[in-house]
Amino acid sequence: GSPYDISCVVTSLSGADEATCTATKDEDGEACVWCESGADQGVCFTEAQAETAQQIGLQCSSEYIADEDSETDDVSGSPYDISCVVTSLSGADEATCTATKDEDGEACVWCESGADQGVCFTEAQAETAQQIGLQCSSEYIADEDSETDDVSGSPYDIS
Repeated sequence: GSPYDISCVVTSLSGADEATCTATKDEDGEACVWCESGADQGVCFTEAQAETAQQIGLQCSSEYIADEDSETDDVSGSPYDISCVVTSLSGADEATCTATKDEDGEACVWCESGADQGVCFTEAQAETAQQIGLQCSSEYIADEDSETDDVSGSPYDIS
């Protein structure tokens, strides 16, 4: 399955609870996993994303999640990096989101999900979010016609 699958996270945007989350399926048809973030709040993740969420202290409710002895603790550069999404759980706005850094030290990207709601993603996750219709606010997100991340000769070339 795609590590960029945000189908479970999007469920959280509509105010989903644990029952709604676990009844939702990801792109591979697997049940989403509910993770508690405190104060009667939570977020819905794919199984792989939930494994990462547990590494930063969220409590997730699936018997399918690997235990803490997982071999893959490094999420830097990973599409499983949920550092930006977690910012959304505390009611972050666009300014708070874009001031937050992901595991690689890159600024998070704010994506509008409608009705004055949004979610904070890493750049790679935001690219996927745009493909399903969310409007994301970073000038750094590659457009769909882009074939490479080469910025030489572009207005983004800061060399």
